[in-house]
Amino acid sequence: MKAALPVIFFFFLFLSQTGLGQNPRNILIDDLTSTNCGHCPCMDTVLQKVVLLRHPGTVIIALHGPMSLYENRDFFKVIDSLHFESNASIINRMGIPTEIDDIPDTVDARYARLPESPVKMEIESMNYDPVSRLLTVVVNSTALQSDMTGQYRINAAVIESNLVGYQQHFPECPGGDDYNHKFVLRALAFNPVGDNLINGNWAEQNTIRRTFIFTLDAEWVDSNCDVVIYVDKKMGTLGVSEIQQSIKQGVTRPLSVEPIPSPSAILKIFPNPVHGSANVHIRLSEGGLARVALADMNGKIVKVLTRQNLAPGMYNLEFDATGLPAGNYLLQMDGNQQVFSTKIQIQ
Repeated sequence: MKAALPVIFFFFLFLSQTGLGQNPRNILIDDLTSTNCGHCPCMDTVLQKVVLLRHPGTVIIALHGPMSLYENRDFFKVIDSLHFESNASIINRMGIPTEIDDIPDTVDARYARLPESPVKMEIESMNYDPVSRLLTVVVNSTALQSDMTGQYRINAAVIESNLVGYQQHFPECPGGDDYNHKFVLRALAFNPVGDNLINGNWAEQNTIRRTFIFTLDAEWVDSNCDVVIYVDKKMGTLGVSEIQQSIKQGVTRPLSVEPIPSPSAILKIFPNPVHGSANVHIRLSEGGLARVALADMNGKIVKVLTRQNLAPGMYNLEFDATGLPAGNYLLQMDGNQQVFSTKIQIQ
């Protein structure tokens, strides 16, 4: 009699590396807010304490509405174009979350789905005259893919932070007379839809140069101002025209100074909840032994997805969760004496 062959069940794992930071995507968030909005400080907390902590490259523009201390003349143009609702944030111009608490997960999902941008944006030069307060920025936008066809538009804005003043608030949302307002929209280069960059086939590695000129108002503190530049692809109305890439640079800071801090690792999963299979996205800025594992809510390891030495870079792990009991789990990654985790649900 032949010996019975053991039946082995494999937890499918596919690991691919794409290279760290080839052209990481920077999501743009339009935040509708006001100094007379009691819930708005809660939105600020989510954006500044959660989203920016997880994704430091994210760019935020705070749109202050009517009766706000920082009401902007471009406010109504932007709101009409985006079809905004009160106290909401629109992420990459692709829809409005219905709940404040949904924003971090929505941003996580967008980064997990498209971690790299097809458009590379670099500031070639920036000149600011503190006497005339004239700001001139030259930016280059380069296509990085071969199938980029459609209408691409570009726009630029000046935003100001560290504006200390009154903020209405509810008990659960901190505010008061000395509230620090950040990312306040001060000026737009064009109307909200932006200016045509290219319409048709954008050939791979083709670079388009554009120049933006602003005159900073005397009331704005130039050292607290940033210029934001972004490219979108027209897919319909402005509210559904996805931002392809966005960049931000301090007006008074030299180029390449004070780079955006980045965590040593990023761990994300999509979709979540998981129905059968999911994609785990890892970004490592430091190499070494890394373990990715699934644990129950008590921290007990249920399944080790991978444990190996990894070089700095971006990795995608595709796994099949078939057979795992439905419920909540923690996806964990540990390495370099640090542990990163995110909550997932298997259905």
